[in-house]
Amino acid sequence: MASADIATLLIHCPDRPGLVHDVTGFIFSHQGNIIDLQQHIDPEQNAFFMRLEWSLEKFTLDNEEIESRLQPMARRHEMQMRLSFASQRKRIALFVTKENHCLYDLLARHESGDLPVDIPLIVANHETLRPAAERFGIPFHHFPITKDNKLAQEAAQIELLRQNRIDTVVLARYQPLRHRRPRRRTDHSSGRHARQSRRQCPRPRSPRSRPGKNRSRQSTLVALA
Repeated sequence: MASADIATLLIHCPDRPGLVHDVTGFIFSHQGNIIDLQQHIDPEQNAFFMRLEWSLEKFTLDNEEIESRLQPMARRHEMQMRLSFASQRKRIALFVTKENHCLYDLLARHESGDLPVDIPLIVANHETLRPAAERFGIPFHHFPITKDNKLAQEAAQIELLRQNRIDTVVLARYQPLRHRRPRRRTDHSSGRHARQSRRQCPRPRSPRSRPGKNRSRQSTLVALA
């Protein structure tokens, strides 16, 4: 028996009383079963953020009509919302630098069907891996990063992700400039929560490496939905 689909709703709006009550009340009124709920308030910006997942097994609305039925509440609370479903293929962007191993590993898995996602773009701070992107037929976007243009380039990258409806960013050894940032952050411009987790890409063993000393290259997943 196939498992029930799961809906994920991301919300960003001005903070005010009754937000959690109204959102969860909408789910309950249509017989939805809430699986996970996370909320955060930014007092400096007076901003409210919520990420909510619920099972659609007994939900009385079709997937296609949920967003339109949410609109009255969204207008009332000045909400920015994003709705997605677990049954939909995720759209991921690959962020790379000069090292190619993680990129080739991910693209090979994608080409073979072991990575069931859509990869509409690759972002890099160097031109080195453009031939690899072209070989696999994926658009390559070059953003040179310096201390002077870093914030502007990051803003441009975020806009590119928004335009391409990216769900998850994979940082395949992408570290343009080291700086302090919390591992969990919220993109206030879009209301989307970003959650990072590390994954290992096996590194080919050098002839000189000793057993137990083989290191792994890391890729980092930044889940935007």
